[in-house]
Amino acid sequence: MFIKQPNMLIRSWRRADVRTDLIAGLTVAAIAIPQSMAYTTLAGVSLSVGLYTALIAMLVFAFFTSSRRVIVGPDTAMSVMAGAAIAPFAAVNPTAAAMYVPILAAMVGMILLVGARFRLHYIAEFLSRPILLGYLVGVALVIISDQIPKTLGLRVGGENLWLNIIGVIEKFGSVHSPTILLSILLLALGVFLQKFVPKLPTAIVLLVLATVMSAALDFQSLSIATVGSVPAGLPNLLVPTISIELIQKLLFPAIAIALVAYADTIAIVRSFASKIHEQVDTEQELDSLGTTNLAVSLVGGMPVSASGSRTVVNDELKARSQFAQIYGAIMIGLVLIAFAQYLQYIPRAALAVIILISAYKLLDYDELDAIWRGWRSEAILVVITAIGVSIFGILQGLGAAVVLAILNLIRRSAFPHDATLGITEDGATFRDTSRPPKTYDTPGLIIYRFDAPLFFGNANYFHDRAMAHIRKSKEPVRWFLLDAEAISSIDSTGAKMLKAIIGELEELDIIFATARVKGPIRDTLRRTGLGARIENRPRFASIGKAYEAYCQRYDLTMRGKKR
Repeated sequence: MFIKQPNMLIRSWRRADVRTDLIAGLTVAAIAIPQSMAYTTLAGVSLSVGLYTALIAMLVFAFFTSSRRVIVGPDTAMSVMAGAAIAPFAAVNPTAAAMYVPILAAMVGMILLVGARFRLHYIAEFLSRPILLGYLVGVALVIISDQIPKTLGLRVGGENLWLNIIGVIEKFGSVHSPTILLSILLLALGVFLQKFVPKLPTAIVLLVLATVMSAALDFQSLSIATVGSVPAGLPNLLVPTISIELIQKLLFPAIAIALVAYADTIAIVRSFASKIHEQVDTEQELDSLGTTNLAVSLVGGMPVSASGSRTVVNDELKARSQFAQIYGAIMIGLVLIAFAQYLQYIPRAALAVIILISAYKLLDYDELDAIWRGWRSEAILVVITAIGVSIFGILQGLGAAVVLAILNLIRRSAFPHDATLGITEDGATFRDTSRPPKTYDTPGLIIYRFDAPLFFGNANYFHDRAMAHIRKSKEPVRWFLLDAEAISSIDSTGAKMLKAIIGELEELDIIFATARVKGPIRDTLRRTGLGARIENRPRFASIGKAYEAYCQRYDLTMRGKKR
């Protein structure tokens, strides 16, 4: 598997895509550099560790992922969790972070690779479209709430939407006017460019303009926060020394980080893949993320996952392939070697504005409105996922959403749609009597359709609904015809219920008939002994044949035909 993916990447190179991918990669690198440095403070490691992590992670992940646009690197969740994991060690030894963070990354990588070997990627199958949409909305809200304080010149260290809002409210009296003016200028220019000059790379224009203004006007003297000095030089190879004792201490934090990293990454991968109708391999993504975390541990790096904000920018700039991420990694390497001193002028507010403009487009109002109109319960799931991810955290939000999705599936299976069918005026088709166009009942005949597999969860519901239709009939019922086309399977509880209902109908002198029973179901029923009871009663290949047989038996005129 590891050999196949790099070859696919190399074959995906197109000369026509170089300009687009290069612009996207350079922009992503420009954002990744200060972000990666900022996240190191959360993990308690030096600024250079963040840059080394971003460089290696982007380079390695690009070769192994099946996604075309997703960008990886240090992020808030990974940094905070890593910092919390090594905090007990750092309290005793201040240099513990530098030693233990790469070990933690290595353990996360191994856990992810072991998960791939045991095919645990199936977890991603529980991330339905409503969950993915809700996840994107939640991520957008977190990103926006995280960047707004930077545009106001505030330092708010909230880990979620709620804490960021509270932080802004508490510190609103300390907003910095020059930073706000700069942010408003850049935001207005960015909106203008996107609306009237959409082909221009807005992010780079804003970044270059802000950097030039910073150098010319000396933003630091105006107390406008800038990135500051960046250490120069490429990372050295470092093999972490892992002991059994250390594994025991870091195992549970590593498992938690691995779960969050995979949930975050696969949600981002699948969400952005759906936007461009791209097929992704979830097992490959588990391998890719594990390999990437192992690789960054070799340069003293910290755990990584997909970056929502950098992926948003990459997607916004219409990157065509993972070469954009490679170009971005090369850019970070060049900066570390020769241009580190020039990054000190980049205003943090400029980066925040770029991310805000991109993150806003994650709020897909049209799709949410369409889901609300067609599938109300799934729209509620979108909202719950968004709230969970934005307020309680990625793992908690996605976990709650998956549980709710499963409960919703159980609810639908336990109480599926069903219908009684009537015949159209021309006698050509049979339709749901509760929906237009108008249909006509046949005296003494109930045609009942059950739109789900018949199993222990809905067997009693089937029984109650069938008997209710018989009781509601205005005329004495002669036949109860089960249209079994939508019943794809039946379990022992469902079979026992059918046996019971046949007995009840016999006592009422009602004939139980079937139409369109699938072959595998007939085979199952024959093996259980119930098949004989059903096969000894009228059974038909179509509803039309059953209707014709019923009319002939009771000397009724078939609709659409004259005597």
